[in-house]
Amino acid sequence: MKKVVYALILLFLFASCNDNGSTNSKAQVPAEEQIIPLERPNPNSKPVTTCSENITSETGRLNHWKFAVALYETHQTFMYRVQIQYAELNITDSLQLPNLGFMPKPALQKGKDDYSCIIGFLDDKNVFRDYKLVSVTDGNVRIHTLKYYSVQRGTAAQ
Repeated sequence: MKKVVYALILLFLFASCNDNGSTNSKAQVPAEEQIIPLERPNPNSKPVTTCSENITSETGRLNHWKFAVALYETHQTFMYRVQIQYAELNITDSLQLPNLGFMPKPALQKGKDDYSCIIGFLDDKNVFRDYKLVSVTDGNVRIHTLKYYSVQRGTAAQ
């Protein structure tokens, strides 16, 4: 009798583990699990996005100074070159956008203060996600991280 019960349990386990002949092709993988290449073969030499405003002080108007932030593609897919200009200062930095399982589109928004700009990206639903703040305080250019992003894989309960 025990052998029959064990055989039925094993038969049940094998039947429940059957995947009904499904295959794991790229077309069946959800979009969030698609592989994004880590290299960009031909980065664009023009800025992807820019934010600019004139400096309104007397000296700024006379010298045609401006505050500007521009993002440029690099050979690495999620890496961008940040070019910042404030008056006579020219600053170059790098920015790595998070790999959230889709290709984020870099975006800039005017900050709430004068001479400030929020660096962010548009998510898969085209919603702006703020990431870093570039601002000028007492003539000093600062880059401040506003938020951190990460991906966690979970299992769906059945």
